[in-house]
Amino acid sequence: MKSKEFLTEDELENDEELQQQIQLIQRDCQPYIQQANGNTMYRGIKSNQNFMKKQSRLDDRRPLDSVRKNHDLFNKQFLQKYGENFRNSVFTNGDTKIAKYYGDVYSVFPIGNFKFLWSPKVKDLGEQFTGKSSNLFLYAIQSLLYNDEHIVNHFIKEADYRTTDLAAAIKSGNEIMIYCKEYYVLR
Repeated sequence: MKSKEFLTEDELENDEELQQQIQLIQRDCQPYIQQANGNTMYRGIKSNQNFMKKQSRLDDRRPLDSVRKNHDLFNKQFLQKYGENFRNSVFTNGDTKIAKYYGDVYSVFPIGNFKFLWSPKVKDLGEQFTGKSSNLFLYAIQSLLYNDEHIVNHFIKEADYRTTDLAAAIKSGNEIMIYCKEYYVLR
């Protein structure tokens, strides 16, 4: 069997395995499909599989790029303001270039009900701490230096985080934190 990336459009339509995967997504991911309005979220994953069902690590996710105490501080504030520990969620965005930085590019489909959080001003919260993105950099540096909930709270307010308009979140190309138990990924 050819790799899916080399199949022609006609072959894709006739690929039984791919059709089954699409049917699973259509059956299990209706809340996402309705909210995404035809847009696609991406995630970089190091894998050689074309399709996977993955479990989220919602309880105790270890941060990849940020300091644990800051991860926990943001989680506490996100929980208070938006009802979930969003720094323990699945990180996605609408930009394949960003996803590619983390691995092979996969489309992400949350299974069942899910919540999401995004900011129109923050490309990647981790980048705020490295200084790569500077419009909110000062607040991030202050939160690192002082480990102060008030400063983190002010940063979150200035970042204008939102739990609505998934289609706009995807189109922004910014980080989208998806809070779900399970999700499908399709290369």
